Amino acid sequence: MGEPYEFRWLRSKEMAQRLQRLVSRFRFDVIHADTLGLAPYVSIVPSAGTVLNHHDIESALVQRRAASEPSLLLRMFWAREAANLLAAERHWCPLFDVNMVVSDDEGRLLKPSCQESHIRVVPNGVDIGYFTPREDPGGTRLLFCGRLDQLANKGAITFFFNSIWPQLSGRVKNLEIDVVGKNPPAWLRELSRRDSRVHVPGFVDDVRPYFQKATIFVCPITDGGGTRLKILDALAMGMPIVSTTFAASGLTLRDGTHLLIADSPEAITQQIIRLLDDKVLRQRLAREAVDVVRQVYSWDTIGHSLTGAYEAAAVRRRTRTGKFSLC
Repeated sequence: MGEPYEFRWLRSKEMAQRLQRLVSRFRFDVIHADTLGLAPYVSIVPSAGTVLNHHDIESALVQRRAASEPSLLLRMFWAREAANLLAAERHWCPLFDVNMVVSDDEGRLLKPSCQESHIRVVPNGVDIGYFTPREDPGGTRLLFCGRLDQLANKGAITFFFNSIWPQLSGRVKNLEIDVVGKNPPAWLRELSRRDSRVHVPGFVDDVRPYFQKATIFVCPITDGGGTRLKILDALAMGMPIVSTTFAASGLTLRDGTHLLIADSPEAITQQIIRLLDDKVLRQRLAREAVDVVRQVYSWDTIGHSLTGAYEAAAVRRRTRTGKFSLC
């Protein structure tokens, strides 16, 4: 197997030298590698507890990309990269005291690569002091948020406008949508020029005004990794959400309690219309959304889980003899 691209682009002699200077001056109890490609640097701090953070399970993410790639050459490239990442996970994950994942689902995906290393779930979180509940504005305005040059978001918004928007906009009078995110594709900008109901502001410094005025948050994502942070932002602001099963995966959310889940274009359309027509349902979902965020996804709650992972790594380091070697 070859070396994954992530390891090549994160390799830096200057970074290694700076870490060596720091280690000569300070004693570290725990070192946190924030992605798989940073794992080799951990050998510079051999006495510290070690935590490897997985924002997503990279081999599985890239394998899904390979499976959905229409180009034969690109499919072969991504399949090889997925195999390289899987080999890297199997090499590096067992050498860490703790492997940290964002959900139980991702923990199960990673477990075969971890052997005896602990897996700790530390969910993604949201700043509930910044994203605060809003009043239901009524109306018929939808919102999608996310970087529009990111593969999963590009796929989601393409799916929405190809398969959902035509029938939905034909059935809902005065429907509008804000698509907020960095680097919107040219076709989407052109659509917004042709259709006055579609607003594409691009990157914005503060997304909260868009949350404030939207009736429903839509998340038609069908691929990707980790958990969808913008769903957490929307929950914290008490927004009714229509999401695909995949987009809500890994989050402690129940269909019909915290959000509405639908996967086919017809079902997504029906759930959006249902929410637009039912203010009582929107308000109930909003209350439950705010409650689950406070209980599970606030920074205070996440902080306790993160501290526990670091403490576990420090304790395990005192009882383990695993060695790291730069590759």
